[in-house]
Amino acid sequence: MFSAFLVKVSHRELMSRLTKNILYNGAGQGLVLLLGMIAVRSIFRQLGEDALGVIYFVLTLNTVLCSSLEMGICSTTVREIAVSFRDKPDYVRDLLRTASLIYWMAYACLALLLYQLAPWLVAHWINLHTMTHASAISTIRVLGAACLLNLPRALYVSVCRGVERMELNNIVDVVVYGLQQVGTVVILLWGGSLMTMVYWQAFGFVFWSAIYMIVAAQLLSWSAVLPGFSIYVVRRNLTFSGHMAAVSALGMVHMQSDKVIVSKILTVGQLGAYGSASLMVSKASTITSAVSLAAFPTLSASFETGGHKAALAQYRKLHDLICVGTIPLFAAIVVATPSLFSHLLSPAVAHELVVPILFLCVGTYMNGTLNMPYFFSLAVGKPEIAVKMNLVALITTTLPAVWLVYRFGLRGAGFSWILYHVSAYAYGIPRFCTECLELPTRDWLVHVGEITATGAIAYGGAWLLIVHSSIRYETIGLIVAYFISSAVFLLGSYWFIDTEFRRIMEGIAMRVWRRSFGLEVSKD
Repeated sequence: MFSAFLVKVSHRELMSRLTKNILYNGAGQGLVLLLGMIAVRSIFRQLGEDALGVIYFVLTLNTVLCSSLEMGICSTTVREIAVSFRDKPDYVRDLLRTASLIYWMAYACLALLLYQLAPWLVAHWINLHTMTHASAISTIRVLGAACLLNLPRALYVSVCRGVERMELNNIVDVVVYGLQQVGTVVILLWGGSLMTMVYWQAFGFVFWSAIYMIVAAQLLSWSAVLPGFSIYVVRRNLTFSGHMAAVSALGMVHMQSDKVIVSKILTVGQLGAYGSASLMVSKASTITSAVSLAAFPTLSASFETGGHKAALAQYRKLHDLICVGTIPLFAAIVVATPSLFSHLLSPAVAHELVVPILFLCVGTYMNGTLNMPYFFSLAVGKPEIAVKMNLVALITTTLPAVWLVYRFGLRGAGFSWILYHVSAYAYGIPRFCTECLELPTRDWLVHVGEITATGAIAYGGAWLLIVHSSIRYETIGLIVAYFISSAVFLLGSYWFIDTEFRRIMEGIAMRVWRRSFGLEVSKD
């Protein structure tokens, strides 16, 4: 009886910590999105579409380079710290020192490479209309070198995630990013030049990395953040990190390929608009990223201590939370696109983005449904599944994506994101189910399909009614239709979610109901 009590207490503590991390991640990502949209509007209105496009080109290039050379070290760091933080502090210190050495060396090489390539990229890759080549080269060099600090900074972020102190990295992200974007708006309002704004942005990235280094040192020790080398660390993690490096590199090819293709085939102004839309959709999936980032160390620890059954119980609840929780968010984006982007950019740009954003939302939702199976595979030590899944998608979807962008423009770019996930479903889901989750593939597909179909009927039916009625696109009508559709979807999806997750939701609803009417809530 006493051991059962201890297990119950441990489970409660684990869920409390996980819930806290999900909430911190969700709130942090939401605030970052809001601040980013404010800065986008200021840059577009004050400096023009070319300036916005070049900035998004730098961010895309930075993401591709950093992810290609991330080498799986960050995922390895999260996993190893989650398992060994309390029992093996010396090993954790050596792990971080070795990773620091590798990342700072990689940063120096990438920064030098980008500095040399900037003139060629401006002359032969992007298509400028109003910005001079000299300004574009300077922007890429200065902002690019600063953005590449994302590589070592990601390592220090993984320390916060590994010790499950995600309130720290979200506070840092919101505060520093907020100062960076507020400073950008102030500079532009006072008539500052493009390069003044670029130098301020670059300073923000440097300051951001310095703060994270201090946070990591406080969580571990100052000696842990100093570069060093341990052959034992390399040998122990070489296989897992190698697989994760391939996952990171191949996955980023697909996640950024639409923007890379747009930057070459279409104008840099269109890249800026599409990049803004893509950023909003990706940041709006706050539940997906919040749950996934919080769940990985929890799943790793659960599998290590409780085995497959304990980890699977965690997976079911978190997977349903993503599947159900993200559909209303994406539906809200589709509904808000015309008015939101008319305000941020221009009515013409907003009209051009309606269909691409719809496709991006569908593809990002599909990506979210794959997140928990993917992280479960990492927790059980099978990253090779994701490697092969991304390789298959690379072979089957890259050339079609180029044709889609060339033929259909931004609409083709958005649809290529759906095409990638169709390929990922076809190869990855059967292997995730049989080799990791130990579930029938058909059951997984039916479960996700039931929730998705409920969302499509609820929101799609409301949209058809609006289009064929006198309401049309009036703001009040859209808002009312959205909330009614959301209520229909949540009630409908209630019958398809996991039983234990349903009990949790019922408990939360009951506590809210009791507190709303001033009734006493049991501590149990």
